[in-house]
Amino acid sequence: MCTALQELENASREKGRIEGKIEGKIEGKIEGKIEGKIEGIVKICKDFGVPQVTAVEKLQKECDLTLQDARKYVEMYYL
Repeated sequence: MCTALQELENASREKGRIEGKIEGKIEGKIEGKIEGKIEGIVKICKDFGVPQVTAVEKLQKECDLTLQDARKYVEMYYL
């Protein structure tokens, strides 16, 4: 393969790596914000004496979670 084609291939790979890193960082930030929102809702419910079952319902409604996922988060953060 000629040098110009190798350089083009290498540049394309590097561009792909950079784009992948950027996408990963964005996705990580979004997931972190969602996780923080979920934790905040559960802790506020706990602080105000809201029953766990109601906290689960609130998570399902506000965060579009399944019943199973909402229960998991309540168990995790309703300490």
